[in-house]
Amino acid sequence: NIGLDMGSTWDIINGRLLANPNVRNLDWRSVMIDPLSRAIKDVEVRTVSTRFAGTRIKQIQSTCSVLKEQLEDRNVKFACKGYGTVPVLHGFLINASVLFLTMTRIENGELIGTPNAYLRFVASPGQESIAHAFRAFSDWFDHLWAKGSDIWPMKPKLLEDRTRF
Repeated sequence: NIGLDMGSTWDIINGRLLANPNVRNLDWRSVMIDPLSRAIKDVEVRTVSTRFAGTRIKQIQSTCSVLKEQLEDRNVKFACKGYGTVPVLHGFLINASVLFLTMTRIENGELIGTPNAYLRFVASPGQESIAHAFRAFSDWFDHLWAKGSDIWPMKPKLLEDRTRF
């Protein structure tokens, strides 16, 4: 998942996946905006908020700390990192077979995250335009993940530094 401030996404991930005792054998990774990013702060507006992202990070860290043993017992893995670049796209790639993709807009110097319609792509062999959408999303996710700052699980030093949003 390439998220923005996780305004509605976290509730879905938490409620339907992490806190659901029937969900097992899941590996979920998300990236979201870094609330300390100057680049994002310069264009943020109510639909993409660094303040709200900071609140979500605290919720993610608190919830995952509480659920840690339950998640391990169910073989549910959740990881999240923050990115500091202004997002151009966001969405969900599920099992490399379904992609929900949308793009942000810049209007009067402000980043608009919603209400942007999602495009739905289903993996189809031989469909180059669909394959390109999957590759573009995956490549951007991998790039943001590689450059991202840990939100969950947290490394020991981050417990001190990153909980001050």
